[in-house]
Amino acid sequence: ITGMGITAKADDYTADGNHSMTVTATVDSSYTVQLPATLELQADSADSLKYTGTYEYGVKGALPNSKGVRITSTGNWESTKHFSEFTMSGADGNSATAYYRLTNETKAANNTQDVIFANAGNNHGYTAINGSSFTTKTGKVEVTFPAADTYTGTAGFTFALADIS
Repeated sequence: ITGMGITAKADDYTADGNHSMTVTATVDSSYTVQLPATLELQADSADSLKYTGTYEYGVKGALPNSKGVRITSTGNWESTKHFSEFTMSGADGNSATAYYRLTNETKAANNTQDVIFANAGNNHGYTAINGSSFTTKTGKVEVTFPAADTYTGTAGFTFALADIS
């Protein structure tokens, strides 16, 4: 008998009885990561040279229970500020150190350089994903500029499967 890609051998019976069929499936591991391409920072209301912004990122997919998707900020980690660093350069030659992290929370011990997404059933406390829609988190960027100018910079990320067992 062949149907829907599943092949099974039929048993023949010549009298009343019972039958059981073994059912199997192989679920392939896959994931999709969603990261921002651009972010326009906005002036802080209390300081005209301080600019901040938030961004969303996320993961969806199906993973083995022993794996998670780790997203890491690639800038130098500034552990006292709980931010990674990158440089923003101005068109007039100015520059400033910008800070970004993978959470939008105030400085605390849970602000780390990486975040792990794992299956909803994981028992490690990681951010739970599902296969049909992105589970997102919100990150933060902040910088204080030295002068008025038009600035650009690049905040980097890496992502990969990680062992979580």
